[in-house]
Amino acid sequence: MAIFVLDDDGTIEEVVRKAFPDKEIRRYTISKDFVEDLTKDRDIDLIVIDLVIQREKGKEALYFAKNPNVEGLFVLKRVKEIFPERKPILATKFARDDVFAKALRLGGIPLEIKDLNIAIKKFHEYAPSLSGKIENLKELARKYRQVGYIAVSLKTLRVLELADKFARSKHPILITGEVGTGKDALAKAIAKVYGFPKFISFDIGNYSTELDHLHAELFGVGKGAFTGVSEHKGLFEVIGEGVLFLNEIGDLPLPPQGKLLDVLESGHFYRMRTSTPIKFRGKLILATNKNLLQMVKDGMFREDLFNRIFSHHIEIPPLRERREDIPTLIKFKAPELKFSDAAMDYLLNKFDYPGNIRTLFRLLERFIDYGLETVQLEDVMMATTLMDTKTRDTRQGIDPDELFEFMLENSLRLQDLEKMLLKSGVKKFGLKWSEDTWGRLGISRAKFFRWKKSGKLPTPSIPKLNSRKQF
Repeated sequence: MAIFVLDDDGTIEEVVRKAFPDKEIRRYTISKDFVEDLTKDRDIDLIVIDLVIQREKGKEALYFAKNPNVEGLFVLKRVKEIFPERKPILATKFARDDVFAKALRLGGIPLEIKDLNIAIKKFHEYAPSLSGKIENLKELARKYRQVGYIAVSLKTLRVLELADKFARSKHPILITGEVGTGKDALAKAIAKVYGFPKFISFDIGNYSTELDHLHAELFGVGKGAFTGVSEHKGLFEVIGEGVLFLNEIGDLPLPPQGKLLDVLESGHFYRMRTSTPIKFRGKLILATNKNLLQMVKDGMFREDLFNRIFSHHIEIPPLRERREDIPTLIKFKAPELKFSDAAMDYLLNKFDYPGNIRTLFRLLERFIDYGLETVQLEDVMMATTLMDTKTRDTRQGIDPDELFEFMLENSLRLQDLEKMLLKSGVKKFGLKWSEDTWGRLGISRAKFFRWKKSGKLPTPSIPKLNSRKQF
């Protein structure tokens, strides 16, 4: 097993050798020789490509790009055609957002080689193949992809690695993560990938103040428990050998926490007002976006229950920490959409996704509803700004200083802001003037028709329908 490196001056090779002193390193200086040998030798640990490759004199035809400063991107594209499942590393001495965005779009991992120690650490982080895990993780990712769960980044692959380990045990699984990271999606995927016959999701937050109702829903009601109420099975009984997913376990009140602990320790539960034990035969998956450890310290969550469920814990990282997943998520959710380089750069590198995957999918749905053939930067700016302002106290209005800083950070001119606002105006009001629509914005009838005649007002697109559901 060898590490293949395309590097014209040996700088990248030196870092790779220090990162992996015991591995065979094969360094190339000519792009087409590098790609040709990759096709011949499939026994490859890692592929590292320098962004800038200077041409050897008299051999210009053996390179892909006209500009040597972006040769690495062209090579990355060719390598991905040969190894679509691999994640080659595109190394550069100077980080550039546009280059990083293109590398991610092509399916590579951009890495700045500036600080030697940090670079070595990153190489180890991005090279799980060197510990013999990569092929197993790739195969696992393919299985999850078939049921609609996307995992490309190393962090998400590690989530699947834990899920694979825990799904085969009898212990409950605890999934934590911020809102919108896909905790329910992972639970559903586990049920499908490992062939559980049934999946039932139950949101504890909807019943957190109605303890009798909560107990009845989870564990059932015995005959004669209440006047006029017939006996019925609870979810712990109905699920059989399937997966019971209890969402927002952090909302479970203290008394039911004790009953849940009893089930986990004894493997049995009781319907309300009965003394006959019923065996729980299913797989339990719990999820929350709350800090359970802090809740234990605050006396809001039982320590013994926490210790019981935390041994099989999966933390799903926020989307901003696994940006390599974003291009594949976009392709999965909205394959019909195209993006300008500036728009994709913003989505990949600058937007923080406060609602994680849920926010990304809402953005894509908005672009589709707008009927956009190619999403431009101003479309992304407007959509993300609207999402942000919806969370504000509307009585406070928009802070002009924040708007000014927003324009500076994203290189927006006043003309760009006006264009964005007019596009939103056309989407909301159409191309007909009235006092109640365009007139409310202080735009007179005469000015409106001058703008319309000159083409300043964009023509609204016909929305497209999207039948793809969020996974």
